[in-house]
Amino acid sequence: MKRAFCNGILSAAVVAACACARGQSNVYSLAIYSAGNSWADLCSLSVPFPPYQYKLTERSWYEDANGLTIMDLDRRNERAGFLRRLLEVQCGSNSFSIPLGPGGPKRAKEDVGPAGTAGSGDLAVLVTDCVTNRGGHAMATKTLAVSLAWVFYSRESADVIVVAGDQFAGVQRLLEQTCGAADSTIRSASSVGNGRSITYGPQQIGVMLNLTADSWETIVTVVGKRKP
Repeated sequence: MKRAFCNGILSAAVVAACACARGQSNVYSLAIYSAGNSWADLCSLSVPFPPYQYKLTERSWYEDANGLTIMDLDRRNERAGFLRRLLEVQCGSNSFSIPLGPGGPKRAKEDVGPAGTAGSGDLAVLVTDCVTNRGGHAMATKTLAVSLAWVFYSRESADVIVVAGDQFAGVQRLLEQTCGAADSTIRSASSVGNGRSITYGPQQIGVMLNLTADSWETIVTVVGKRKP
């Protein structure tokens, strides 16, 4: 048991001790490494309204040419394998996963639902549609059009919009125009090195809306029941 405990500490330390290699040399990311997989919480919230618990976790691993996970603490897999990433979304008791990055995962297809829909244009229009379709209220504005490319995923408990790269500042300004100021009392428990986030609650816009971003992706999630 002592040996297993030490191995677990070592695995976590290997990942936690690595500086965030995404342009934030002074900020450290935290992740858990096990059996070739790494899990990093991008956002973790406990809120006083449904879904009560909300979490975004990036799962990443390397695969060989046969689609098998490479297990290598020395990180040689970065040279010999193909990086695969999933975004695991938890909304209360509901959870689902969506692929991140080009190509998507090979061996994790059983964890992924319907494919996303690629689109582009004024992101405010798409966000407003997601909010209103789930019973909330927001107003798209023409005074600050943010034209971006995205992939849109719609699940029973939430709509998820994934934009490549760190677009946090621009999307935050868009949300402030369409939804007002975010709830400053809601803060993520995840490491600041893993991602930044802001959240709107039902008292503000009728549904929960979360914006989370790191240097890889910007993610907008609208949580709530679909209108009949």
